[in-house]
Amino acid sequence: DRFVMSCGTGGMLSGAGNRILESGGRVVAADVEGSVVGSWVENGVAYCTQQKERGVRKHRYDTIAEGIGMDRVTSNLGKFDKASGRVGGVKVEEQDIVDMAWWVLRNEGIKIGSSTAVNLMGCVLEGRE
Repeated sequence: DRFVMSCGTGGMLSGAGNRILESGGRVVAADVEGSVVGSWVENGVAYCTQQKERGVRKHRYDTIAEGIGMDRVTSNLGKFDKASGRVGGVKVEEQDIVDMAWWVLRNEGIKIGSSTAVNLMGCVLEGRE
């Protein structure tokens, strides 16, 4: 079993994620451009290319997916058990977010927001692994 979700402050990922890891499942953080969460979950390094040396701007990188993605590791996120080895991260590009939202509208007739599109696209990307 796999649990794929986007992450804001990390409360849901650490709470539900730890529970799923206890039951033997795999947890994947679907991450947006400019966020360090997926990288931190997957390999323990809070880094994204938008934060490279001499590249950090006064105003941080922004994404169309509001409310998710962080440029730091919060205390909530720090409670997540990465040591199990059954964790991962997938990076969802902005164009994929838009494409997924439109696909769901055209094919299912449901209007979804950007964070839902990130979650769905994360599932698609993880399923390709």
